[in-house]
Order: sequence, then structure tokens, then C-alpha cells
Amino acid sequence: GLAGDTNRAPAVPAPTLTRAEAAAEVLRGLEKYNSTLEELRSASERPYARFNVRYHGEFAPAILLPHLVVMKNAAFLFQMRACAELALDRTDQAWSDTRMTLYLADTIREEPFLISRLVQVAIVQLSLQPIWEGLAEHKWSDAQLLEMEQRLGKINLLSDAPMRGERAFGILTIDQMRNQGFDPEGSPNGLFRLLSPFIGGFFYQNQLTIVRMYQQFFLPVVDASNQRIYPSRAVANDAELAKAMASGFRPYHFFARMLLPAITRAETKLAFGQTRVNEANVACALERYRLAEGQYPESLEALSSRFLKKLPHDITTGAPLIYRRTPDGQFVLYSVGWNEKDDAGAVVITQSNQPSADLTEGDWVWQYSAPTVTLVRNTSRD
Repeated sequence: GLAGDTNRAPAVPAPTLTRAEAAAEVLRGLEKYNSTLEELRSASERPYARFNVRYHGEFAPAILLPHLVVMKNAAFLFQMRACAELALDRTDQAWSDTRMTLYLADTIREEPFLISRLVQVAIVQLSLQPIWEGLAEHKWSDAQLLEMEQRLGKINLLSDAPMRGERAFGILTIDQMRNQGFDPEGSPNGLFRLLSPFIGGFFYQNQLTIVRMYQQFFLPVVDASNQRIYPSRAVANDAELAKAMASGFRPYHFFARMLLPAITRAETKLAFGQTRVNEANVACALERYRLAEGQYPESLEALSSRFLKKLPHDITTGAPLIYRRTPDGQFVLYSVGWNEKDDAGAVVITQSNQPSADLTEGDWVWQYSAPTVTLVRNTSRD
């Protein structure tokens, strides 16, 4: 209405919906996407998935990856539908849509880009929401939980492959600038090609710098074969990388400044993503134990062999995940997180315009009751 209008009808409060009614409304709102989602489901029955990424013939930094946002948006739709179906006790449909979310994450797992791995992590996190909700409300059957365990056990987000891919990406970029005449902005530049015979050493030395920095500062952070990540090493290497970039012959660091990603920021997201998968796997086994025994076990050792073939460890320390039953009949399961310190299951929330969990502080917790929360003043997070 217009400012100062005093003749407007009084506002009518929005009707209060029950959870089931709200879920039904969500499903009705998603109906317009059903044909697209079912087309994806049909395509998922094929043995392979590959996107039309032009790896050859393009200037490396200009390679387009438009499918990443499409896959993430589709995963979000499947997640919303799964959560709504759970609210209506349609667990078979909810698990089917959750499987599709996991499938979408799998479609990009072999891509040699760090951004592809980070999007894969984000999609996997979307899939865990309906799993968590079904566990919190004891809606999943033993057969569904067993299938979840098997499916989650195949997910490996903790790999050095993305960093190796980024290293190859950097080498290829410099090769293209030297041989094909691209400038740093990705535009054709004949001057670069003409000067290449005279300043070839400049390009080669930059490639050597990039390779050395990946070998020294990036790859040692992850031990993929043992499913370990070393946060303190990542933080120390970030500082050492900054020193290395500020020393030596500066022209030989020209491309490293443009092409090297931030170690800690990326590795923290990968570590948190894999930890959540591992916790979800254990949580499924705990729920199967509860279904069989009427309560959660005293310790995780009770899950071995019968309910879970192998207990995942805390990837930040190598020690077992921390578990304890709570007085309300629930449990707390957590990793000590990026700071490698047991904060008794406390989650740290940043105080900013958009509060979120601080992945570098506090513990990485899986539980169904409200967690212990610590607020930290931090308005610079992205």
C-alpha cells in the first residue's frame, strides 16, 4: 500500500500449517520439477556419467564448468523432496531421492578440478540432511540403514587428487601461454608467442616453482591411503607458503601468485565433509543397534562386526571418534575437528551477518539434541 494509507484492511495472519501440511505444500511446489528429476533418475541407471568439459583446445583457466551449479541445484531439489517425504512417512521415496542426491555427487568425483571436489562435498552434505532427519525421528528401517551404511562407506572425499589436478592445471596454463600466445587474462596475445624463444626460461622457472610448492606445501597435508589429514601441517604450510612467495626471485613466482589456491580453506572443507560422512555411517550403525537392542550401546566397540565392519577413525588425529550416551537416551558423536583439541562436543558459531559453524574451531558434532554452542566474534568469514 501507499505510505500514509490509513484505510487498509487489517493484515490477515498466515494460517498455521501442521508439519504434514507444510510437507505436502512443499511437494506440490516441487511438482513442476518432477519431469526433470525423473529424467535424471532414468539417466542414473546408465553405467557412466560424463559432462562435456572441453579439456583440450581451450585456454585452461577459461574452461567452463556450468554443470556444477546445475548438479548442485538438482541435488537441492532432491534433498527438499526427500525431507518432505520423510515428514509424510514416505521413507522409501525419501531414501530413493537421497540416493539420487548421492548419485549426483558421484557424477563429478573424477573431475580433476578442486572446485569440482568442493561442489561434490557440498552435494554430499545436502544428502546427509534427510539421513539425519530420519535417524533423529527413528524412521529408517534396518534394511534402509544397512543400505545407507554400504553407500556411505564408498564415499571418499579425502584425496590428494584435486591438488594433483590443480598442479597439472597450473603447468598446462603456463605451457599454453608460452606456446599459444595467451596473456594472463586468457586473451590471445601474439607478443607472448614472439617473446617465448627469448624468455622461455621465465616460463619454465615458473612451472618449477609451482611444482615445488605443491610438493612441499599442498600434497603432504593429506594421506589418502590412510584417510588422514594434518590440520597443523596445513596451517604451518600456509604460513611457510606466504614466506616462500615473498622471498627468492619474484618474477619466478608470477604465476604461483595467480594459480595457487589457499591450502587451509580447501582442506578444511574436504576434511569436514569426509568427517560428516563417517559420522553418518556410524550413526546408521548406532540406529541399527538401537532397533535390535532397544537402546544405544555404551561404546562404539559394540558395533564392530555385527553392525559395522570397520569403525572409521577421526581423520584429523587418527584416534577413534568420540562417543558417549546422554541422559536423555540419545548420544553425542564427534571429531575433535580442525583445532585437534577435544572441546567436549562444543560447536563454535561465528558472529557475523550470516552466522555459521566455524570449521576451524570447536568440534565437528553429530547429535539429535541441541549442541553446546560457543559464539566467537568473526565477521570476516566468506
